[in-house]
Formats: sequence, C-alpha cells, structure tokens
Amino acid sequence: MNLSVGKLLLIFLSVMIATGIIIAFLIQTKNKESVSSQRSEARVAKVVPVVKAAEPETEESTVLSPDGQMSIVMKKVTNENSSVYVFSVNDVETNMSEEIYTTEGLGEEFSLSANSFSPDNRYVFVNQVASGSATALVFRTSGEEFGDEKYIDVLSVFDKKETGNTLIKITGWDSSTLLHLFTENDGTSGPSYWFEIPSGAAIRLNSK
Repeated sequence: MNLSVGKLLLIFLSVMIATGIIIAFLIQTKNKESVSSQRSEARVAKVVPVVKAAEPETEESTVLSPDGQMSIVMKKVTNENSSVYVFSVNDVETNMSEEIYTTEGLGEEFSLSANSFSPDNRYVFVNQVASGSATALVFRTSGEEFGDEKYIDVLSVFDKKETGNTLIKITGWDSSTLLHLFTENDGTSGPSYWFEIPSGAAIRLNSK
C-alpha cells in the first residue's frame, strides 16, 4: 500500500512530537529528583550540631597604694589552657592608666600583694611563682625601664649573690627602696635580707 507524501509527513511530525514529550518528561523528572536531593541534603545539614568555642574568662584584681593615690590592676584573661596577664598602674585622682607589663602564662603564676607599692609610689611589684620558686617582678610606676630591662626579677638577681640561702618569700617594703626578703637554708629558716631597688644589693639582716 502506497502512502501519500502528506500522510508520511503527518506520521513523521507525530513521532517527533511524541519524542519531544518523552524528553521533556524525563528532564522534568530529573530536575525534581535533583531538587529533592538538595532539600534532603539541606535538612541533613541543619541537624549537624555547631560547637562554639568557649568564651574567654576575665578576672581583675586591684591593690591600692598606702596613701590611696595609686592602684595596680592585674587583668587575667583565660582561654582554654593558657592565660594572658595585663598589669596597669592607675592614678586614682586623674583616672590615668599606664600599662606596665603584659605576658602569657598557664593561669596561676602571678598575684598581687597587699604591699605592692613602695611608700613613695615610685615602685610596684607583683608576685610570681616560676618553676616552683617564688619571686617578685619590680616595676617603675611611670613605666620607665631599668636600663634595658622592663623590670627587676628579685629571685634572678638574689641568686647571683651566691649567699647560700634560698629565697622563699617577699613580704613588702621596709622603705622606699628596700624590699624585705625571707630565706631558708637546708630546709630550716635562714636570715632575712633587704633587697635594694634599683641597685639589686642584698643586705643581710641579723633577724630571721
């Protein structure tokens, strides 16, 4: 049976239309699967817990000078297993502040003494425990250095005197330039010393 050209053309067009419909259907189905997959992934992402870093903990300690004109502030910022210490000297009347020292540590190395200030407010010291030994770091309240050094490490200077005694405690000021030191010798109480600032001279006292 012979088919006319018109019928052949109609059949061809019908096949093309059907093919186009099938292709469009497959594309639409694929797009729906893609969108569904993306939504599923988004839902999964939403349930993943977000762990926030712990907020740093801040502590402040303040000690006034005997005349109440100055104060020293120790600010400790602890984050995980370490701490940052910032020491500032303040003029109480003018509220002016001078940052004298910043350092890092493990969290318990530094503390302030009730007798931190020298009687004339020229010097101030902070307590430090270094490798199990007690020391004091002495600063000028003006922030000026001692030559090329920011501070005087009492323990370091005292040990160089080779007195045969071990420094165990710094109690405070006996004058505007003299710190009172206590020592021990072979586990027993040793002599006391005056430690002169800024020379670093160690003057042995008769009393213990």
